[in-house]
Amino acid sequence: MSRQIRTSAKAVIIQNGKLLAIKLNDGKEEWYILPGGGQDGEEMLPQTVEREVREEANQIGFDWLDLSILNRLPLFPSKLRRPIMNFYEGKEYIKYLGNEEVGDPECLE
Repeated sequence: MSRQIRTSAKAVIIQNGKLLAIKLNDGKEEWYILPGGGQDGEEMLPQTVEREVREEANQIGFDWLDLSILNRLPLFPSKLRRPIMNFYEGKEYIKYLGNEEVGDPECLE
């Protein structure tokens, strides 16, 4: 079985110790994702993230998430929580290139 890979770009926007996140709700629970989205053909990644942030910030609810407790908030993919906190605190962090496993466990460390 083959799978198609689609490149996307996400923005990490931090202001006053808070992270901008898109708020989602499926009628049962709420969670957050980073603003951004899929890359169009012939589009450079910086153009993708700029376009997607502009589109999503004007159409979907958003919140500013407190970075000091980000590891306990429902931001997905969960593997981004600790690297974003470490980046903000000036600590070493890993680069995230996407989930490769179905049902990745949440990162609550």
